Amino acid sequence: MARRIGMSANVQLRKHQLKNLAQLLLKAKNEKEMLALLHTLMTTSEKESIAQRLHITLKIRHGMKYYEIESSLGVSSSTIIKALDLYHKNGDENHLFNQMLSEFKEPELKYDIQIDYPNKLDRRGKSHIPGTFRWD
Repeated sequence: MARRIGMSANVQLRKHQLKNLAQLLLKAKNEKEMLALLHTLMTTSEKESIAQRLHITLKIRHGMKYYEIESSLGVSSSTIIKALDLYHKNGDENHLFNQMLSEFKEPELKYDIQIDYPNKLDRRGKSHIPGTFRWD
């Protein structure tokens, strides 16, 4: 027979697990190690959601309006509201988060896309240049 864990014990277990996660994340020595951890522990959807929330928060801090964020990030107003609700829900810890954000320098977004036109395709219509795609 399975033993039921009381609510307070369950909350304590979740807090302990979260602290363990934080300790493990602190072990990453560089971006490559951190990305390896995130790819292993999180689904694509989870990673995308967290990254999206970060960028929403950054844009709000820089004074962008909801409609500007919607168009620049391709998100809905409900996604923006959810990100802000989570931010405000953790008010006690926001001073630490805000301090980290103020020290954060967002890297420039660089597009490294090469367009492969039909004259660069082999007989089978395949590109011979790695990392390229073609417009159909």
